[in-house]
Amino acid sequence: MFKSPLFLCILALFIVALGVGWQNSLLEGSQSGTIDKPSAQVASDKETDALQRRFVTDVRPVLERNCFACHGPKKQKGALDLSRDMTLTAIVSNFRHWELALEKLQSKEMPPEDAPRQPEPAERAAVIAWIKDLRAFEVERNAGDPGIVLARRLSNAEFDNTIRDLTGVDIRPAREFPVDPANQAGFDNSGESLTMSGPLLAKYLTAARFVADHVVLKPEGFVFAPHPVVSDPDRDKYCVKRIIDFYDRHKVDYAAYFLAAHEYRNRGMSTRPNAKLSDFAAAAGLSPKYLELIWSALNEADADVGPLAAIRKMWNELPVGPASQAGPEKTGDSKSNQESGALQIPLGKRDLLANMSDLALRLRKQLKAEAPKMQAPGISPGSQPFVLWRNRKLAAQHRSYSGKAYPDLAKLAAQLKKNEAELEKLFSVAENDPETEGKLRKSLERFCAVFPDTFAVTDRGAYFDANLVGKGRLLTAGFHLMQGYFRDDDPLCELILNEAQKRELDALWDELNFITLVLMRQYRDYIFFERAEPPRFMFEAEFDFARSEDKDATS
Repeated sequence: MFKSPLFLCILALFIVALGVGWQNSLLEGSQSGTIDKPSAQVASDKETDALQRRFVTDVRPVLERNCFACHGPKKQKGALDLSRDMTLTAIVSNFRHWELALEKLQSKEMPPEDAPRQPEPAERAAVIAWIKDLRAFEVERNAGDPGIVLARRLSNAEFDNTIRDLTGVDIRPAREFPVDPANQAGFDNSGESLTMSGPLLAKYLTAARFVADHVVLKPEGFVFAPHPVVSDPDRDKYCVKRIIDFYDRHKVDYAAYFLAAHEYRNRGMSTRPNAKLSDFAAAAGLSPKYLELIWSALNEADADVGPLAAIRKMWNELPVGPASQAGPEKTGDSKSNQESGALQIPLGKRDLLANMSDLALRLRKQLKAEAPKMQAPGISPGSQPFVLWRNRKLAAQHRSYSGKAYPDLAKLAAQLKKNEAELEKLFSVAENDPETEGKLRKSLERFCAVFPDTFAVTDRGAYFDANLVGKGRLLTAGFHLMQGYFRDDDPLCELILNEAQKRELDALWDELNFITLVLMRQYRDYIFFERAEPPRFMFEAEFDFARSEDKDATS
C-alpha cells in the first residue's frame, strides 16, 4: 500500500548502484587495451629494440656475475628472482622488483659488502642507467593511460555510513554482510580487495529492500524511520512515538514556574532588575503565557479560601531574596519536627517551592472530572460512539470544576500533611451560606482553571476508565478490541504552547491519520465489533452491506 513494486525497484537499484557501481562502465577502457594516444607517445620499434639489446649485452651479464647467486634460479633471498625476467614485457610487468634493485644498486647495498665479487663502477652505472631509461620510456609511452581500473564497491562501513547520511537514521544494512577482506597493506577499502560475488550481490539487494522498509510516506514527501514500517503496528509505533516525544518535551513542572515567579518578584535584588516576566520565562525555558497565569494566581487578592489560598499562603511566606541565594532557614523545634514528619535539615527556598508544587498536584488530583458512561438498549457500552462521547466530555473538563463545593473542600482538607496543619483553616468555611458557597465554588473553579487535572492524556485503558489512566495504550481512544486514537491535549495547547508549537503538534496528529490510515481502520473495526460482539446490533441482514473484510467498506 505504501510501497509500489516500481518504487521498490527504483530505490533498490539506486542503493545497489551506489554501493556496487557498474563494473561494465569501469572496465570498458581497461579491458579494451586500445586507448588512443598521440603519435609522440607511441614507442618506435627502434627504441624498443635498443633497450632490449642493451639488456642482453650490458645488463643481464652483470646480473649473472654479481646477483644470480642470491637472486637467481637456485636461491631467491627476499623472494627476489632477477633471472626469470628475460624480455622487456616481463620486466615491465614485474617492475616493482626492478625498482627495488635500482634502489639497492644506487645505495650500493647490493651486492652486500661481504659478497665474493663486486661489480665494476662502470657495470653498476650501466645497469642503473638502463633501469632508469626503461622507466622513462614506459612513463612516456603510457602517458594518459591509468592502466587497469578495478571495479570498486563501498566497504561495509562506507555503505552503512552512506545510508545513514542519505536517510538520516543509522539503519546499518551491511550488518549481515561478510567481513571485508584487507589487501597486503592492511586496508579494507581498496579495489583489489573489495571484490563482488553473486551471494554478496544478493545481500546488497536484500539490504536495499531493508532500507526501503524504513520509508514513511508523509503528506509532503517521505522520510526514513529508525525501524521498519511495513505493517500497521510499525507505522503506528513511528507516529505515536513522535507525538509522545513532543508531549515529553513540553511536560509542565510547577516548581519551575514557581521558581521563575519568585525570581521575578525579587528581580530588584538580582542582576537584571528591569527584566520582564517573559524574560524570566525565556531564561528558564518556560511558557511565557502560563507563567503569566501562575503569577496572576499567586498574587490574587481574593484568594482567601480553598486550595489556591493555601498555595498563595506558602508563596507569601517564602523568604525574600532570589532562590539561588537561599541559605539555612528556621525549622522550629526539633522534637515537634520529628513528630510531624518535617525534614530535619534546613529548608532552602527550592525545597519550599517544591512543596508548593507537591501540594498543588495533591489537591488537584482530588478534583478530577468525571463523566458517566453512555448506554442504550441493544448496543454495547463499549461501542465507538459511546466511548468517543465520554472522551469528549472528559476532555472538556480538564480545566473545569463541576463537583460539590463543601464535600470536595473536606476531601482537600484530608489531603493535608501533619506539617501543613497551619493550612487547615483555609479549608474550613461555614456551610449553608449561599454567599460563602458561591465564593468557595469560584475559588475551586479558579484553582482548576490554573492547574488542570492533566495537560495531555497520553494513555488510557479500555472504556477510558479514569482509574486506568497511565496503564493503557499510548494515545489510544480506549476502545475494546478496536483500533483508534483520541487526541486530548487542549490544556497544553491553551496554556503552554505558542502558535508555532501548536502547528507542529497539529502536523504530527495529521501525519498519524495520514500514515496509519487509522480512521479507515477504526471504521472497519467498528463494523466488525458491532457485527461480532454481543448484543451485535448490526447483525441483521439490513447491515450486510457493511462488512469489515470488504476493502470497499471505507469507500
